[in-house]
Amino acid sequence: GAPFVESHETLQAGVACAKFFGVPSLFASANDWIASNLQVATASSLWNFIAEEPLLLHAGADTHEDCADADDACFQFHIHNFRELAGHGGETEDVDKGSPPLHELSTSLMHRLLASGLLDLPTAELTLIVKRFAKAHTTGKPRSEYTALCSSLRPPVVMFNREIRGTLLPQGEVTARSFV
Repeated sequence: GAPFVESHETLQAGVACAKFFGVPSLFASANDWIASNLQVATASSLWNFIAEEPLLLHAGADTHEDCADADDACFQFHIHNFRELAGHGGETEDVDKGSPPLHELSTSLMHRLLASGLLDLPTAELTLIVKRFAKAHTTGKPRSEYTALCSSLRPPVVMFNREIRGTLLPQGEVTARSFV
């Protein structure tokens, strides 16, 4: 038959249907679709959706199905495409083109990215990205909230990037599950 989830627009309805009918394999299908359809424009909103839907996080666990780990796929996608997600794509960067996709990401998921220490950006550039992220998430709120958010997303609270991670920890492979 046709795939259960065919587009970003049908994902939410598909998951609602899977919850209503209680069919775990439909969650696995949604996870597979998410993991294979990540793009810069939609990756942050998809990862937020996974984080807010516990049944997607554990899809396949009850049925022992071989399904994609969409949470890990989103984590890896954000690590490898962080600069583009932040709107720092080099010559395509344009301050007036609106909010970059990274600003859609929840603060808890941003914290996971920064806590991993796997981002391969210079400290100065990453600091600027974190400040812009914090500003976007605290617009209209007291300055103290901006300051608190910035502090929670920078060293020593998080590893921040490969540069700092390399000085503190031995080399090794880390996945999204290491920070859950």
